[in-house]
Amino acid sequence: MITENFEPEWIRKLNEISKQLQNVTVKIPSLEEQKKAKGIIEQILPPEEGQVTMEYVRHVLIALAYAETHFRCSMLDDIKEDKKIDIQKYR
Repeated sequence: MITENFEPEWIRKLNEISKQLQNVTVKIPSLEEQKKAKGIIEQILPPEEGQVTMEYVRHVLIALAYAETHFRCSMLDDIKEDKKIDIQKYR
């Protein structure tokens, strides 16, 4: 789950990773979880980046769930360490 200690770049990177995911199996967060995450993401991302949409939140949460459950723990660590993420290397 997204927490207040997430960095803006981690959120942006998760959104980008979500665009590379195809035919993945993850538990889609509930609407309540999405709303909570939306509030947290809005607090983290600078206002000049614009409104955080629910679609954006879903993308971030799906990529986060995928990073946490489908790969060795290092994918999320690699995101946090600002390493280049190549989805193929984590399969």
